[in-house]
Amino acid sequence: MTPSVFVAGILTFLWPHVHGTGPLVALALLYGASVGAFAALIGSPMIALGDSTDVGRRTGMYLTILSLGSLMGPPISGTINHATGGYSVVGIYAGQSLFFHSTSEPRMESGLTVVP
Repeated sequence: MTPSVFVAGILTFLWPHVHGTGPLVALALLYGASVGAFAALIGSPMIALGDSTDVGRRTGMYLTILSLGSLMGPPISGTINHATGGYSVVGIYAGQSLFFHSTSEPRMESGLTVVP
């Protein structure tokens, strides 16, 4: 899961700087593949956390917490776009969020603390 989020972070940094239909289609295909891998694997950690009868409850709680990013991300991105007049800084903000996730996830799996 971590490599797919890392690739998505790189592509998110790149998307404001890509111009033309062909390069945008190629970027969209690569981004879709990397995010698709993340979306397919997002529920697998919930199976390993305990009894199989609680997988639905754990998955629901996990996705509820993850939904907060989807709720807050677009208004923050819109505010950044409005303040700067372009999507370049929005790409940096979104890519930085993905890079933070891709670097903090292995530390959480190994039991190390994450310091922002």
